[in-house]
Amino acid sequence: MSNILELRNISKSFGTVRANDAISMSVAKGHTHALLGENGSGKTTLMNILFGLVKRDAGEIFIGGEVAEIDSPLDAIRRGVGMIHQEFMLIPELTVAENILVGVLEKEKNIDIKAERKREEELAAEFGLADKLNVAVCRLSVGEQQKVEIIKTFRQGAKIIVLDEPTSMLTPQESDYLFELLNNLTIAGATIILITHKLEEVLRYSDDVTVLRQGKAIASLESKNTDKYELAEKMTGREILFELKEKNTKPRAKRVSINRLSLTTRSGRHILKDVTLDIREGEILGIAGVDGNGQNELAEILAGVRKATGGSYEIDGVPADGGARKLSESGVSYIPGERIDVGCASSLAIASNLILKNYDMAPHSKHGILNEGAIKKTSDKLVSEYQVKTPSTGIPVSSLSGGNYQKIILARELSSNPRFLISVQPTRGLDIGAVEYVQNRLLEARESGVSILLISTELDEILALSDRIAVLGSGQIVGILENSPNINIAEIGLMMTGGVQHLERIEAGGTSI
Repeated sequence: MSNILELRNISKSFGTVRANDAISMSVAKGHTHALLGENGSGKTTLMNILFGLVKRDAGEIFIGGEVAEIDSPLDAIRRGVGMIHQEFMLIPELTVAENILVGVLEKEKNIDIKAERKREEELAAEFGLADKLNVAVCRLSVGEQQKVEIIKTFRQGAKIIVLDEPTSMLTPQESDYLFELLNNLTIAGATIILITHKLEEVLRYSDDVTVLRQGKAIASLESKNTDKYELAEKMTGREILFELKEKNTKPRAKRVSINRLSLTTRSGRHILKDVTLDIREGEILGIAGVDGNGQNELAEILAGVRKATGGSYEIDGVPADGGARKLSESGVSYIPGERIDVGCASSLAIASNLILKNYDMAPHSKHGILNEGAIKKTSDKLVSEYQVKTPSTGIPVSSLSGGNYQKIILARELSSNPRFLISVQPTRGLDIGAVEYVQNRLLEARESGVSILLISTELDEILALSDRIAVLGSGQIVGILENSPNINIAEIGLMMTGGVQHLERIEAGGTSI
């Protein structure tokens, strides 16, 4: 199989940070080639160089055996390279057809509109969007928008298509359908480069994989000749066991009762409608669903940072009302999905962030005066206990990596000995080592008796950690399932997309629930 793309000794530095260090990589024509690595390993920078978004410091790019000077995305498009980012580059107010046309016009100015429309209709039919050409992109699902991006890129003449974390917001069915489409593209002669952190996707869908670590290419392997243990070791430089701590299945008393919780906008739109849930002591209740179906609003109401328009909830039979401070004092901890903007005060020191919940209490202060010695003692202890990699607790938390950032939030929230923990996207954007650490910390909290509401768009994470799973769609609970090794994942996917509505009885793995 001939190589359609070769990157030779690509290097790029940002100040003193070496993002890409003489990386070489070959991609065979018609293959799906996975690019794997921890956060900060240089994956996205490397692909941004290929697409002309970032200018390399050194190295060469060869496409089809010829040297390719790529200094802008337009250069890349003309060379047959397309890139689909995590944040789609679509114009929400324009229709599907108009967005595709805009993409074509980026490359060619003189086109036959009638012929172009016919080609768009053919591609839309192939991608399952035949009835959506005249629909505004903002009215499409995430999976449908992604298809529009692929069609647009394909119509620009892309022979090499880079996808950055393409399944991060898709349901299981949408993910399967996406890879079916990508496989058809490779059969037709296209080449796919897949940036992903999901090892199962690499092993199941790619032909080859290149692993990056700390800006260097560590290995290039055939996917069929490796496994998740080898890939994880090459990514991190250490053994990853993929073993979460066992869960204690002993039933416990009900702790959190959420009753008909609702949130309605002034215009009358229902963001949440009659959400009713119970969470037992020492239980993880997972909320599955496509992002944007009311998950964040539910978490904010339960944490006291947003007010519901209807309903109530109790903790151990006592109404949980009042603001965030009052709820925190009553044993509620909150790990928000936005760790940088909401979870921490980025400009403050690590030590200050660790005592944000009790800075005005002994031993951290007395008579309104901070006790710097006590603050340092507490922060040093938590940094050590939660394995935060930092030279000092006096530096701004913004200087930390994503995984260490999340460890600061975990340390602060779990060290307050909560009764109820609300955890939103706790591992989003983290590398595999940090994911393992965070998930095991949540399980440890569960075993100590903490009731946990886990909200995640990663269905694998929901399945791995949850005792029960509630599916949220359009602001309503569509169904609740007991988790088990035989749980029906396809059923969950249908519920997430509205294919199954308001189930009172769900057959999961042959068990009536």
